Amino acid sequence: MSCTLRASVVTGLEFLAADEVKERLSVPEVLEGRGFITWSQDIETVTQALNLKIIDHLQVTMSKFMVEFADENTAALDQLEDLVPQVDWQTGLNVWSHFTDFPHTVSSLPVDSKPELDRGDRDLQTSTVPLPKYRATCHRAGQHHKFSSPEAGHRLGGIIQTRFGWNVNLKDFDLEVVIRITDNEVTFGIALTKVSLYHRNVSEFSRTTLKANICAGLLRLADIQPNEIVVDPMCGSGNVIVEGALTHPHSFCLAGDIQEYCVGSSIANILAVNSKRQEQGLPQLNAGVIQWDATNLPLVTDSVDVIVTDLPYGKRMGNKVDNRKLYPMFLTEAARVTRPQSSRAVILTADRKCMNTVLPQVRKWWSMPRTTIINHGGIRSCIYLLRRTALVW
Repeated sequence: MSCTLRASVVTGLEFLAADEVKERLSVPEVLEGRGFITWSQDIETVTQALNLKIIDHLQVTMSKFMVEFADENTAALDQLEDLVPQVDWQTGLNVWSHFTDFPHTVSSLPVDSKPELDRGDRDLQTSTVPLPKYRATCHRAGQHHKFSSPEAGHRLGGIIQTRFGWNVNLKDFDLEVVIRITDNEVTFGIALTKVSLYHRNVSEFSRTTLKANICAGLLRLADIQPNEIVVDPMCGSGNVIVEGALTHPHSFCLAGDIQEYCVGSSIANILAVNSKRQEQGLPQLNAGVIQWDATNLPLVTDSVDVIVTDLPYGKRMGNKVDNRKLYPMFLTEAARVTRPQSSRAVILTADRKCMNTVLPQVRKWWSMPRTTIINHGGIRSCIYLLRRTALVW
């Protein structure tokens, strides 16, 4: 028996997340939307989706409806309420049970359809079988709805409570019903993750720590092969290299930064991951950290296969005046240490104006087959995929 999973993704990384699902989960078809992907998967293997690296949150889609909403508030909300009995609660709760430690199975039957118990049995059942705490969340997009998202969430939350008898708790909940209303399309789902899947690996943070799911996207775009040397010359807290060493154990990952506290954070994060892996009987990360200047790297010419880095944007780190000097010096030095024709550089920055000015200056060293715009914490940023030209240093 299969179900439909939906994963939220950093806007712009949908195509990379879809490729990862196809590769890791052996899924033949993945549909992409703005900020999300969906796919069908066997219910018995759904927890494998937690191993995905690029996705953010995960939920199961129970049912999808097309509704021609009325032009009056109460009537439109009544239309939403009428959908609740039609939702495939059985599949949704079945999938949810694979992701929760709730102590017993939650029935998909409405309260008034369950077998009648005598008072003694009812009291025993109430005292020994706790009901889940839940909340209903509504996300709405569209110009012609006569109701607000809070109104829809309140009405649907009330009818769900009446139907199943679950206890409402907006903060400490066991189960979250997610309703998405986009124009005339209404989708009911159940959240399978309470916290984002990017919360992993890092225990020491710098001022500009890159989220693990974005790191995973950059690394996938780099198409790292076994035995390649991967370098992050401006590593911050080292999240790129930690993620790279975990997902590409047969490559060597090297990180560095000019700031001493960044080097310390990176080393601490690698040691923390290695400590957990030692407890699990797993090999240590094939990674190292050095303090250096990214414009004067202590590396042999033509020795690096892949560079993956998050450049200073000129906001929380550095400034845009400095970037005009830093970017060309860094790209020139990166050309020296990388191998002609075969090496790649995947670079993330929000200072697109500076980057687009600098790239023509280094075009003899770097070609640019692809750029990808992403929404990085509300900042419109760009990922540049660069390929080293055949010109020898």
